[in-house]
Amino acid sequence: MRQATRFSLANPFATHKLGPIEARYTYRTHGGATEWTLLPAGMEAPRMEEWRGEVASHPFMEGKQGGMTTFGNALSDNLVQLAVRGLEGPTMHGEGLTQRNGESTTKLELKEQTIDQEGGTTRIETIQEVPGEYAVIHRVEHRDGDPCCVVETEFRNTSDRPLTLDMLSSFSLNQLSPFALDDAPNRLKLHRFRSFWCLEGRPEGKFLEELHLERSAWGSFPVVEQFGQVGSSPARKWFPFIALEDTATGVFWGAQILWHGSWQMECYRKDDRVSLSGGLADRLSGHWWKTVQPGESFVSPRAILTSVAGDLDDLCAALTEQQSRMAHPEPESEKSLPIIFNEWCTSWGHPNEENVGALADSLKDSKARYLVIDAGWFEKKVHGDSQIIGDWNVCPEKFPNGLQPVTGTIRNCGKLPGIWFEFEYVSRESEAYRDTENLLHRDGLPFGVRKRRAWDLRKEGALTYLREKVLGRLREDGFKYLKIDYNESLGFGFDGAESPGEALRQHLAAVSDFIREMREAIPDLVVENCASGGHRLEPGLVALTSMSSFSDAHETLEIPIVAANTQRLIPAHKNQIWIVLRPDDDAQRLYYGFAATLLGRMCLSGDIVQLSPQQRAILDEAEAYYEAVAPVIRSGKSRVHQHIGPSWRYPEGWQAVVRSTGTHALVTYHEFAGKKPERRELPLPEGNWAIESVLNPGLRVRAERVRLELDALPAFSGASILLRKAP
Repeated sequence: MRQATRFSLANPFATHKLGPIEARYTYRTHGGATEWTLLPAGMEAPRMEEWRGEVASHPFMEGKQGGMTTFGNALSDNLVQLAVRGLEGPTMHGEGLTQRNGESTTKLELKEQTIDQEGGTTRIETIQEVPGEYAVIHRVEHRDGDPCCVVETEFRNTSDRPLTLDMLSSFSLNQLSPFALDDAPNRLKLHRFRSFWCLEGRPEGKFLEELHLERSAWGSFPVVEQFGQVGSSPARKWFPFIALEDTATGVFWGAQILWHGSWQMECYRKDDRVSLSGGLADRLSGHWWKTVQPGESFVSPRAILTSVAGDLDDLCAALTEQQSRMAHPEPESEKSLPIIFNEWCTSWGHPNEENVGALADSLKDSKARYLVIDAGWFEKKVHGDSQIIGDWNVCPEKFPNGLQPVTGTIRNCGKLPGIWFEFEYVSRESEAYRDTENLLHRDGLPFGVRKRRAWDLRKEGALTYLREKVLGRLREDGFKYLKIDYNESLGFGFDGAESPGEALRQHLAAVSDFIREMREAIPDLVVENCASGGHRLEPGLVALTSMSSFSDAHETLEIPIVAANTQRLIPAHKNQIWIVLRPDDDAQRLYYGFAATLLGRMCLSGDIVQLSPQQRAILDEAEAYYEAVAPVIRSGKSRVHQHIGPSWRYPEGWQAVVRSTGTHALVTYHEFAGKKPERRELPLPEGNWAIESVLNPGLRVRAERVRLELDALPAFSGASILLRKAP
């Protein structure tokens, strides 16, 4: 069913219900802009005509320059933001600060809005244009049952000459907060997540006043908080996530961009209202511009957006559930979320036929399903210990009979064999390093970083090589698990397109296409997304792969903290968390590590062959417990209770994550350093809860309807409690 919205002076509003959210559109008849916002379904908010117009100053300032009458929310914004080269940029000191609301945007005229409902999917298209020049199509899609909507923007060149885009938003959400009739002082809070290696996912929430985002006295000078990253590590410094909270109403608006290249987010304000926007990093921040030929189009990366009434965990639960719903279909082996064993922290880059065979034999009775051979299975430099990335020739000293006998051994022990590749790079010692025709170039020279170069996957020669070396290896040796690692960022861009940023975008789009090609060629292939741990934890690659490495924090105290926060950003059942087993581990350290793995997918590594019977018994207990709670990990919703100090490397306090379904709740509890009370109290979801099982026999715990009482454990202890809701 298809219908059109008729905006007019008499009817400037339209509201469309999209499951748990409502999309509200406002046509500014006096300015020509079309704005949109999201509301939790059923919540009422004032309409534009109820907002204040002229603003009387504070009585104390009457007669002073700062007390002049100003405008409240009279200035308009737009649901698409773009910058077309040759048109004027943003006014009032916006140039160099942002590319929002320049002439490219303000010249847009509303053409039409159509709503198409078919097969449980609603699509809303809002078309604006500069007649005879260009059009922009703002698309919103929602499927029945989804907690979020998916948004993208298309730019069409309708002129008779090439047009160059210097910026195009994937989304621009306006009218925030729609619940405030004024400029919402001390009320609006911006949320985002910081990220660096082994410290991924630190949450940050600050009031707009703390970020210097108060409106000016006259409401005409823009204030902007722009952040993002440049390069091919999308979760470096920041995650591609933005949220705004109205603390007076408990309503959140949040967005994530599905893109593993350069991106940006903006929190923008001129007057009473705030806008959130995001998309590709633009010419200012990402060296990106795109020339669109007459009659052609360019489509932005997608973004997922929602609005919830609740708290940050409710928002994150909606966004991660949406990621799960958009995911690539999983192989049958992934249905039960099986345990992984990766030998990286066992051999530290020195796997061989003998030690992999010993691991396979030791894992016969383990519930682990995959045994992954990590880096080092290929040739290394003749002098020294550097590994030769790029040629992908099996090391004859380590595997004299090739890899087929080893994968056969792994399968004979009841496991599926996996292998590590970092296929996008080549090292200086490799023959591939000299294939400069098929490598990325910058300023006419082969691009290099840390004695490495990178394939240009826009080149057919590079794709042909990788099909032979990577896809061929997977098929020839029978691997069913591929760990894709990625240990450098490509930076701002390359040659071969109209801008460095556009060349980077094209290359990274080709990387995604190659991953899809491999998954289609081997339908039962399990693919792990890794990038020095969590530097590629963005929704697009997360949806394209079976699971993602949460971090390289394999043997550190901060593992539970990082794991809890990355679980807010990607689905828990895709959040691969390691425990490294050592012969000198006591029971306390083992339970600390095993409890952390219950915040996602359990991955084992280390010296499993050397474990004592007592240690092996704890391993068996933890594996059985993980299998029992896997359904909660797959489909539950989490609430993070963190009572920790500012340092993650030297953590103090405690943390508990409550993940619940309709019938069960999984509580993952960790104690850190610092003074402890005799017991801890933890709220539970509504219901009458009974304890079903506990991981860590040293924990004394009691459930009283909606509360859990735990006797505090010693410093750096961990435990887990599975609860069942009584009928």
